[in-house]
Amino acid sequence: MSDELIQQKIALCEESLAALEKIFPQDFEALFPDPLTLPAIERYFQLVVDSAVDCNNLILETKEREKPETYFGTFTALGESGVISSDLAAQIAPSVGLRNALIHRYEGIDRKRMHSSIGKFIQLYRQYLRAISKLYL
Repeated sequence: MSDELIQQKIALCEESLAALEKIFPQDFEALFPDPLTLPAIERYFQLVVDSAVDCNNLILETKEREKPETYFGTFTALGESGVISSDLAAQIAPSVGLRNALIHRYEGIDRKRMHSSIGKFIQLYRQYLRAISKLYL
């Protein structure tokens, strides 16, 4: 049952990441002409992170690891358990902070920095999906 749920979460993460890649502009200025672009990017980014965290928790459960208290901690625990590299875990875990800033609408988000970070995280989530897909698909 858990492997099936993990596969569903991988599929959701993959679909959300593909949609994000499709609409994410390489040029920062391209974020603004269409008022729907930025909210769509924010939503797809949230879905990528949320589905990955769900996947992390399910994988940790199959390994009989204690569920971490934070979303950030799920990536760290996955790295410690050898499912993904510790280096990837350390690089991708901060995506949770950006997700939180976007969904809770923290004031003062630097849009240029956000654009740069999402571009980086897209590549890291591709690596993450390759790693877990090898084990669960």
